[in-house]
Amino acid sequence: MVTTLRRVKHCVALAAALLFVQATAHAQHSQHSPAPLSTPDRPGVHGMLVFGTGRVYASHLPMFHSPHDYQVLLEIILSDSARAAYTTSRRKFPDEQVYTLEPEKFVLPAMLQQPRPFKATLYRGHFERGGTPIAGGVTVRIAKVLYAKQLQANPDPETKAEYVLVGNEQEQFLVHRIGARPNFDQVLRVSLPDARTRKQLAQQGSLVLTQPRLAASAEPITTPATITGEVAGRKAALRASGSLYLEHEDLK
Repeated sequence: MVTTLRRVKHCVALAAALLFVQATAHAQHSQHSPAPLSTPDRPGVHGMLVFGTGRVYASHLPMFHSPHDYQVLLEIILSDSARAAYTTSRRKFPDEQVYTLEPEKFVLPAMLQQPRPFKATLYRGHFERGGTPIAGGVTVRIAKVLYAKQLQANPDPETKAEYVLVGNEQEQFLVHRIGARPNFDQVLRVSLPDARTRKQLAQQGSLVLTQPRLAASAEPITTPATITGEVAGRKAALRASGSLYLEHEDLK
C-alpha cells in the first residue's frame, strides 16, 4: 500500500466509499487501491468486452444500477487454449469486432481490491445478444486494473471532457469516460503518433485524454476521425480508425 501511494498521480472518489488510485506517469504498473465498501455489492455476472491482439484488454459492460454501476478497464491474461481460440476466431472472422466474456458471479469491487483468477466463457459477439461461444471454462487473470470508477446518474457538473487511453506501443484504444445519465459506452481503435507518449502508455497501461470543452464528448465519435486533446501534459492528435463497440441502451 505504501508503494502504491507513492505512485499516486490522481484519484477518483467513488460513491459508497470506494477509491481507486491511478499510478504516476513514471510508474512501471498502473494500479488501483480501493478502500473497503461501506455496503458491499451483491455478486453478479459482470460481462466484459474483450479487445486487443498483442495484449488483451477487458472493459466491464456497465449500467447505472447496482451491482453493475462501474466503468472498469483491465489488462487480462487468458488461458492458453482460450487465447488460441480468440486469435483463431479473429483471423477467421476479421469483420467481427465484438468479443465478450461471461464470467462466473463475483463482487466486482472485491475482485478489483484483491484480484484472483476467475472462470468465464468467451464469445464471438455479445454473450447476451446471440453471440457464439468459442471457449468455455476459461481461466482469466487480471494483469492490471487500468481504470475504475463507480457511475453516478447525477454527478457534479463537469467542465471538461475525458477519455481513457489504453494500450501499448503497438496498439492503442480510446474509451469514452461515462458521465451523467443518459450516456453511452464506446471503445475506439486509435493510433497515437507521438513516440514518447506511446512509450509512457506502454509503461502505465492507461492515460487520460482531456478536452477543454465538455460538449466535445456529448455524442459518439464517428470514424474515421482525428481526436485532439491533452495527454500526459502534452497536446495530442489521435487518429481513430474504427469503433469497436458502441452501447446506448444499457446506459439510458
